Amino acid sequence: MTTFYAKGKVVGTYTRQTMPNGFVDTEACYGGYCYTEVMSPMSAKNYIYTLIEKIEHSCNMQQQFDEYKKQQQKQEQQRQANKSIIIKQVTVSAPKGEKISLQEDKNGDDYLVINGERIETIGRGIATYKDVVYDPYPENSQLENVIATAQREDIYKTKKRSYDEIIYSSIDLCDLFKVVYKLRVEYGVSYEDAQKLMTFGIDNRHYKPSDLLLPSEKQAIKYQKNHKETSEKLKNVTFPKI
Repeated sequence: MTTFYAKGKVVGTYTRQTMPNGFVDTEACYGGYCYTEVMSPMSAKNYIYTLIEKIEHSCNMQQQFDEYKKQQQKQEQQRQANKSIIIKQVTVSAPKGEKISLQEDKNGDDYLVINGERIETIGRGIATYKDVVYDPYPENSQLENVIATAQREDIYKTKKRSYDEIIYSSIDLCDLFKVVYKLRVEYGVSYEDAQKLMTFGIDNRHYKPSDLLLPSEKQAIKYQKNHKETSEKLKNVTFPKI
């Protein structure tokens, strides 16, 4: 048996055994596998040179794989370390006392954090990604148009989506806005604090502060506006004397 070494370790073996008929039964082991073949005496003798090339190639491939694996492990360790490095954070308090934050770590991952616990990943690069993609149809991402389009789509449906459901399911509205709006609905985050949370994003080009108003708030503002306009008109009304 011939044994092959690389860096002090066994990397292959080659065994030859002559059979009664004069042929040679060979077994070559390398790279974690063994291969058997019956050869003529001359072929079995010369095969050792071919085997050396195959073992060298196998060792090179294994070395490349080991280096790649080490690099991947190193990158994973760095990625785990980067999770604790916060690049940007915006924090507000909910009415019931919850501390609500939006965070971006050094990996570029964005999180919703409530009372110090990362609840969910909300995107990547929301706070720092500067390569803004050109949008040829910006009107499609305007909230009022998204709502109007969805309502037209639902007009003949038995079950129509609510205002909130339209927002949550829209692919045209940005993820940050949907998260902040949901915090208004589910945690009672104030309108002012919601605007503060929106500053977390670097690209809010389709967003208007009024988009964060709940339907009931919009209705109340509309009522107050109409009431004020009506009051102003009545001031200038001259009633006929009886």
